[in-house]
Amino acid sequence: MSFTTSGQGHVGIGAVATTSAKLFIADTNATGTPLTPISSGGNSRMPMIWVSSASELPLIGIENTAANIKTSLVSANISDPGAGGYLGTNSNHPLYFFTNDETKMALLANGNFGVGTTTPSQALSVHGNALFSGNVNVANLIATGTLSVTGTSGTSTINSITIGPNGRFGFSTTTPNIANFEVATRTIAFNSGADGALGAWATANALPGIRGLHSSIIANGYVYVIGGTDGSYQSTIYYAKLNSDGSTGAWSTNANALPEIRGAHSSIVANGYVYVIGGSISGVSYQSTVFYAKLNSDGSTSAWATNANALPEIRGL
Repeated sequence: MSFTTSGQGHVGIGAVATTSAKLFIADTNATGTPLTPISSGGNSRMPMIWVSSASELPLIGIENTAANIKTSLVSANISDPGAGGYLGTNSNHPLYFFTNDETKMALLANGNFGVGTTTPSQALSVHGNALFSGNVNVANLIATGTLSVTGTSGTSTINSITIGPNGRFGFSTTTPNIANFEVATRTIAFNSGADGALGAWATANALPGIRGLHSSIIANGYVYVIGGTDGSYQSTIYYAKLNSDGSTGAWSTNANALPEIRGAHSSIVANGYVYVIGGSISGVSYQSTVFYAKLNSDGSTSAWATNANALPEIRGL
């Protein structure tokens, strides 16, 4: 191997010293290879150190023998791992990137890459804000803090959608603090057809008996028909499961009937209970009584109880 120097203090190892790079290292096949200027910051200049090879991997290696850490810079012309430039470690150690004498990014030996962290727990971990000017495609999105979505589509502005850390969901507001689901606009439209029309009516499972002046409620995937009249007032309760195609399952008669017959009453559901309020036990004999029962997961209800506090006045219809 040859070792040459020039009058300007340039050194060549394995090649003739040039007047360009301060240190020129080359194998015999690369001797005489002209150096290529490198452009940086709009200027073109020769590097201080140049390693050249036509048959092997031009490689600069740095090793810390005490810690057995090996770092290398490679310019590859082979098919595996592929032609290109490589910077990394040849030992089981992470590769760090730093500016202003402070580590900013880290590539761990397991392939995890961190920005703003030296201990990335995922394939990509970013500690701090990130800006993407293009699309971001994800299979699943999990947010452990507040997730805010804003943007535009065509000429229409998509107002802010915010999911707070307390689970509250807001449309057109970044601070949903009134209710768990808050819409800060005055118009809400449902129905993908956007014309308000209904599809054709269908008949499925009929009620076990005819009913009128009854009340109906929906809760936990079931529909209920409470009391009513078939010519005389009843205390019976029917319930059926609601199917995904819009039909109902077969109707069942609840084992626990109302404590009294009722018609022309109202019924509501709240906090896992159903309430039957007021109503009549005959054509005009209106009542102030309130009955309530717990809704079971199988669609049935528990035994009915009479609320200690009746309505201040009788009510029906």
